[in-house]
Amino acid sequence: MTTVTSDLPSWSSYRDDFRGQNNLGLLLGNGASRAFWPNFAYPSLYRIACDPLRTNPLSLTDQALFREMQTENFEAVLSALATTRMVCGYLKKEFGDVDERYRSIRTSLIEAVRAVHIPFEQVPQATRQRLGDLLSHYKYVYTTNYDLLLYWALMETKEKWDWKDFLWGYENSFESADSNEWANGRFVLYLHGALHIYHDLYGNTRKKVFQDDGSDLLSQFDVAGEWIPLFVSEGRSRDKLRSIRRNDYLSFAYWKLSYHRGPLIVFGSGLSREFDQHILDAMKQWPDYDRSRFGPGAQMRKVAVSIHPSLKPQEIIEFKNRIISELPRHSVMFFDSTTHPLGDPNLQIASAVPK
Repeated sequence: MTTVTSDLPSWSSYRDDFRGQNNLGLLLGNGASRAFWPNFAYPSLYRIACDPLRTNPLSLTDQALFREMQTENFEAVLSALATTRMVCGYLKKEFGDVDERYRSIRTSLIEAVRAVHIPFEQVPQATRQRLGDLLSHYKYVYTTNYDLLLYWALMETKEKWDWKDFLWGYENSFESADSNEWANGRFVLYLHGALHIYHDLYGNTRKKVFQDDGSDLLSQFDVAGEWIPLFVSEGRSRDKLRSIRRNDYLSFAYWKLSYHRGPLIVFGSGLSREFDQHILDAMKQWPDYDRSRFGPGAQMRKVAVSIHPSLKPQEIIEFKNRIISELPRHSVMFFDSTTHPLGDPNLQIASAVPK
């Protein structure tokens, strides 16, 4: 058995093993967004929204609703309130208090998002283009991030019309009956939703699109109160999986990860038991061998996982041992995240992390 050490090879040590591979996948975690915008290191949108020093914090009544539902996920609470309002309307019951709570919680959410999200105009076009070009090396991009950096970057690529997110139905909706891939496509899947993805009051999952006149999706986020943003904001892994199973698009995206074909690069994800076990469980469902290469050339599934060098040596060893034990049937390798093009310090946009 090979002894696990704290050494972190450069990405260049493995680059050729992944270059040009069929169905090459990329899984992005919060660390990928933080590499561009330090404000994404926020501890929790819920905690930010509870801060009494903010202009529109969650009220004590709002917080009591979250506690009663045993969640810190805004989408879950807003969805419950929207359903309650519809039932009250059908039964001809008063729903003023429900509307008030909905507006209050949504306003607090918008303020919390704006506190941490970089405005579109502050992301240099060169940075968006560079990120988009880096993503063009992959057939599949899976992300647990719900910020808009990925969407903005893909819209800057020469292949932007090749990128598909399966939200191509009527009025940019997801339709499970129309979700087949095609050979020349590239695919992005938002495993935890995103700020531009929402579900309407009829339960349809849709997306807001970037406007040709340059209007920002982030500014659209606070306009139409009739739509509920779809993203799994916080919570333990089992809570996230429960939210995923509640939505048709998220369930589909998770299923696609569970049946991913080809090697995978994991960048910026801690893959922790507490918050990301459902992601590891999806990866465990893969076949032992890479089915994208049949016959004598078939190889063990290759998975490359980034680790930030700021971790202590013992933490690196413990992380490696845990991931290897979680994925014993795959060929797992680790690399220094700062040596990967996605971790290039020159891509970072300076900012102060919110208190």
